[in-house]
Amino acid sequence: MASLLMIAVAAGLGAIVLTAMLRATTSILLALAVPEGPGRTGGDLGPAVSTGWIHMEHPWLLPIVVAAGMGGAAALSLLETAQSVAGTDGLIAALDRRDLTGLHVRGAAIKVGGTALTLGGGGSGGTEGPMAQVAASLAASVVRKLRLSPEESRMWVITGLAAGVGALFQAPWGGAVLGAELLRRRGVEWRLLARTIPAAHIAHWVYMAVYGPGPFLGHVPIALVPQLSDSFAIAAVGVCCGLIARLYIGATLVVHTRLTASRQQRPLLTATLAGAAIGFAGICIPTTLGTGYSTIEAALSTSAVLAVPLWTLAVLPVVKTAATALTLGSGGVGGYFGPAMVIGAAVGALGWRLTVQFGMHPGPVAAFIMAGVAACLGPAVGCPLAAIVMCTEATGNSFPHTGMLLAVGISALVLGNRTLFPSQNASPRHAR
Repeated sequence: MASLLMIAVAAGLGAIVLTAMLRATTSILLALAVPEGPGRTGGDLGPAVSTGWIHMEHPWLLPIVVAAGMGGAAALSLLETAQSVAGTDGLIAALDRRDLTGLHVRGAAIKVGGTALTLGGGGSGGTEGPMAQVAASLAASVVRKLRLSPEESRMWVITGLAAGVGALFQAPWGGAVLGAELLRRRGVEWRLLARTIPAAHIAHWVYMAVYGPGPFLGHVPIALVPQLSDSFAIAAVGVCCGLIARLYIGATLVVHTRLTASRQQRPLLTATLAGAAIGFAGICIPTTLGTGYSTIEAALSTSAVLAVPLWTLAVLPVVKTAATALTLGSGGVGGYFGPAMVIGAAVGALGWRLTVQFGMHPGPVAAFIMAGVAACLGPAVGCPLAAIVMCTEATGNSFPHTGMLLAVGISALVLGNRTLFPSQNASPRHAR
């Protein structure tokens, strides 16, 4: 019980620090070019961005700001040791080997700073990957002091990462399931839920003590069963999400591989040039920048989706994919979950808009948006069940709507065995 409490509280505090740092850097860096200010979660420009073009007082500053943020993150990453765990895939591999030597408090601090600079400066990425690594590092520091066995240590570190992500996304049930699902390409390590569920809720309570209660994307009631015509349209959204997830996975892995030599030999120059390119893209399509969580939140409103030009919804998945691949492949610090959510939301919004264009009368846009978010995120990271639970919690609903289940299932079939994390164990019997 003492181990559970210490790890959960540490995870909640880690989520608080990451959120505070991200809000601060967003207010300082992106505010230089865009007067709208940060979104509620930090790391993006708020709901005003989501309606298309926004006023920029100094658009020419945007490439400089993004380049500075990513260059700073790359410089900070140079302080990491050679044994440090790199990214979510590296974390999965370390846990699979029961090797926690690369997880330490110093690495957690560097990860928080690098994430704040990258995303607060406008680089494209999510917060869940850094949060998972921060919480895992804090948990590893706790279990080392307790001198636990390698298997017990592994389970407690997984518990920590689940609690951290659940707290940050204000989705404790989803975070708990994520911890049990993330290390496998298929299936769930059910025995972990006895630890991850209470830990995620404790961490969530700690986080709420500072940032207050409420769903991550606000209260958005969604009918449990969509009308028949909507089901066909949402099924098409699932197909498109599976296809765009293929592109997302392929692009991120290819860019990461192609930039390996440049990233190792000229880390600061590589990250800075990539940041400048992303800044120029952000001048044309502001939703390219940052986490994009406020984009999803705004897209749950019918009026907001109707205000966005169709061409923006059509190109956003491709542009966001390219920006994320370039950000994370060049040395920026961030996660893959957030961009996948934005891409899925854009696909869902486009599907809803097209049904309107064709003279149909679809149901609430939120059903399409959240179906797209879950259908793009879940299969791409090998965690479809966690994505469904998190998306349900994120909108304040108690049960997932059947359209979301349909879209996730279809997307998983289209995507096949591909995943963003090659280190995920392909065997259904992961635990040893």
